[in-house]
Amino acid sequence: MPGRPDLGSAESEALDELRQALVRSFCAVLARSRMPPMTVLRLAGMALGSVYREVAAAHRGPDACPCGWEPWEEADLEVLRGSITDDSVASNAMNLLAVRAAGSA
Repeated sequence: MPGRPDLGSAESEALDELRQALVRSFCAVLARSRMPPMTVLRLAGMALGSVYREVAAAHRGPDACPCGWEPWEEADLEVLRGSITDDSVASNAMNLLAVRAAGSA
């Protein structure tokens, strides 16, 4: 994936690592389940939502994570929606045709 001018090097490396893990998982689930790609992508979105809920819950209450982040669900979810939309229409997205197939359908 080409470098993103809007991200610092640490964020760009983290994005690349997360994207590679997601592509591997997506391809594995797609091959194993034989579900349509959009179904698997919808499930990936649901999984991301549940991760957000768990992380947000860990940052609330008396035993909250001490890092200082405070979840603001409405604003946070808007940022996540925007990130999905922005990268979905980006012309420099990595071509899935370049990813080695995990199996055959």
